[in-house]
Amino acid sequence: MIMLLSKYDAVLNEHLNTIISKSENNHLKGSKGRGNFVTFLSHYSIDSITSTISLVIKQIISEQISTAGMFSVLIDTTQDVSVMDQCSIIVRYVFNGKINEKLIGVKCCTESTGKGMMELLQSAMNEVNIDTSKCIGNATDGAANMQGAYNGFTSWLSRVAPEQIHVWCFSHILNLVICDATKNPVMVGNFFSLINGCAVFFKESYKRMNIWRNISENNNENIRHKRLQQIGDTRWTSKQTALNRIFGMCGMYDEAMYPDLIIALSKICSKESFTPDIRTKASNLLKALLKYETILIAHIFMKIFSITGPLSRYLQTSGLDILKCIQMVEVSLNELRKSQRSMELTKNMCIEFISKMNDTISTRINESNEDLEIEEIQSQFEVKRISRKKKIAIYEAADDTILNVEKKFTVDVYNRKSVDDEYTEELYINSDTENEDEDISKPCKTCKNCSICCYNALIKYNLYSNAYPTLSIAYQYLLTLPVTQVACERSFSTLKYLKNRLRNSMTTEHLESFMLMAIEKQILYSLDNDMIINKVGEKSKLLSKLLS
Repeated sequence: MIMLLSKYDAVLNEHLNTIISKSENNHLKGSKGRGNFVTFLSHYSIDSITSTISLVIKQIISEQISTAGMFSVLIDTTQDVSVMDQCSIIVRYVFNGKINEKLIGVKCCTESTGKGMMELLQSAMNEVNIDTSKCIGNATDGAANMQGAYNGFTSWLSRVAPEQIHVWCFSHILNLVICDATKNPVMVGNFFSLINGCAVFFKESYKRMNIWRNISENNNENIRHKRLQQIGDTRWTSKQTALNRIFGMCGMYDEAMYPDLIIALSKICSKESFTPDIRTKASNLLKALLKYETILIAHIFMKIFSITGPLSRYLQTSGLDILKCIQMVEVSLNELRKSQRSMELTKNMCIEFISKMNDTISTRINESNEDLEIEEIQSQFEVKRISRKKKIAIYEAADDTILNVEKKFTVDVYNRKSVDDEYTEELYINSDTENEDEDISKPCKTCKNCSICCYNALIKYNLYSNAYPTLSIAYQYLLTLPVTQVACERSFSTLKYLKNRLRNSMTTEHLESFMLMAIEKQILYSLDNDMIINKVGEKSKLLSKLLS
């Protein structure tokens, strides 16, 4: 690799020729060992340079935090490929009018208790001379060892920084809510199991995948994205992606893979080359996909995900303002409440979808000249016989069963109520106005309506020193408070690239150095090369002599 790079770099080529020449002369003289021959290409030299760069990056972050005067902590752990629990520590602070979320350390976690996590944080802060008592907040996931009231990480941190505030990561909360909403009631859980089962069904066999691939290639130009999405446990948007891949988006069905899926399953059912078990499984999936209930649930959650999806993506960006996030959450809640009263619109969209898909499937079968018999998609609920039970006179009203299928579906799936909802429903109905869209969040264009712009105005006009010192501190405090800890999740993505199956023996110290350079690129690119060389030279007299 070095020889290859030297062809495109004159300085490296000259250095390489020099050390090769010196090495050949030493061998001719019969010298044994390296002696004082330094090439600066060994792993010792590389480790020395990377550790020096890592230390300088930490020092710069420490100086910025010292200038800011307050900071908050984001902390989370993950297992790497060598089954070691790596803890990512990120600090959030305001510097030069900007919100910064910087990686300060990656440590191997040997004890996952709240006390152990606190000791890990304290040692990382001591390494870079950061005063932990100036911490004003922390953001973690919902694990008990993090937010436990007595022995959790937050409790132990409060003993060092009594004024700090714990923030439960907004993104994790939203993800937990979506997960619960897609598991209850049972028919919703069955629906998402169905779309995940379709993806798994084709992925299990290359023969089935070939049928899917042939249909996709013949009916769509964009072959690359014509794959069914499995639902993952850790991917927050995987359910939305899996749903949109099959059914498209509300009112936009051109990219929907529903016709491809129906035709592919029908082909598998009709081919005798597949075993009876596979054909039966394909038949069951096909029947479930053709049900009106499936189409209706899909459109309900397409609407829900069209509201929660942008919020989830927004919460995963860096440098968030907690007031803006709360506003976005309130707007999303209001939109979800409005959607509860739009069942007729959802049913009309289902009718449009069914009509379009039936026409598309029929056209494709006719064009392919294949002998396939596919039932049309159901356009209404199946009427099922309901068994009657003897009524008890004193409970006559409570014993009445909802006989209308659509109304029962709406109650069971679309409009489930708690006791609190029943009491607050009137409040939401009476809150309707002609200008319902006035409170919808809009991006700040005038730089006068968000916390960061107000804080920058105080700094710009030098109002923070004498005129409004308390207001300036309040804004800085507000901007320093964390909203999510997804910065830790982003660092884990970098970790998986750096420490992979081909480099699974990397030590934690080297991993931390490489992660700091990979994540804090802005600081890395601003470093002075001469300063790094001088700091490397300070490690020994020989290096100092050679590098001077």
